[in-house]
Amino acid sequence: MLSNKQETNYFGKDNTKQGYINFFNQYGNSDNVTPKSYAQFTLDKISDINVESIKLTNTQINELNNLINDDNPTFDELCNILNCDQLAWVGW
Repeated sequence: MLSNKQETNYFGKDNTKQGYINFFNQYGNSDNVTPKSYAQFTLDKISDINVESIKLTNTQINELNNLINDDNPTFDELCNILNCDQLAWVGW
């Protein structure tokens, strides 16, 4: 059981882009998550979602595909393509 002083870190904890970027940068390598793999996972998971706040726009789909084809994409770039609701829906 956690005491009140212990802080649990989880994906989307503060629901900010910077919070997501920090989590990706902290845990991505150890969990074998890369910007490319997460972009592909996102396309696979939510490209057909019709929930307005989650649905990917054509621009986002194109940007995710461009990120997948980029030589050295970053989590910053990934998080600038997606909004916080989308990141939370896709999950870790």
